[in-house]
Amino acid sequence: HGDQEAKIQQVLEERRQIEQKLGEELEQKQNQINLLMKDIEGQKEIETLLREEAQNNKSELVANLKELQQNNLEKEQEIVKIKEEAKKVSEEVQQNIQQYLVQLEEKEQKIQKLQEQIREKQDGKEQVYEQWDQSNKLVKQNKAKLKERSVQATHEHEEVT
Repeated sequence: HGDQEAKIQQVLEERRQIEQKLGEELEQKQNQINLLMKDIEGQKEIETLLREEAQNNKSELVANLKELQQNNLEKEQEIVKIKEEAKKVSEEVQQNIQQYLVQLEEKEQKIQKLQEQIREKQDGKEQVYEQWDQSNKLVKQNKAKLKERSVQATHEHEEVT
């Protein structure tokens, strides 16, 4: 009878040890599960923060892009305006040069008439001929200079347009 009692005590002790061991293992597993749950929560928080940051970056990039597009549009409009102004100025310069050429031609004709009158009045005087030659040279130089400026202005006008 005592032998059976000892066996029962031994079986009960083994059972108690197994239950204790299983309880410890269960507690360890529960701790691991808790750690994993905290890790998952942390990962979800990080994911949420990353998504928010990505959304903020996207919004910022979209705003920057719109600002750049607006700046480019304003610059393109300014370029068109400047080109139009340059074209007007070029046309005005071209007209002014043409007017000066006409005026120069008229002055040249008046000078020639005056030179003819002087020649008729003072035929034979050397000094008159020298003055006439110098005037002629000056008129031709001025005319050549104005024609050169007209050509330059025409090239500049063509470049602008």
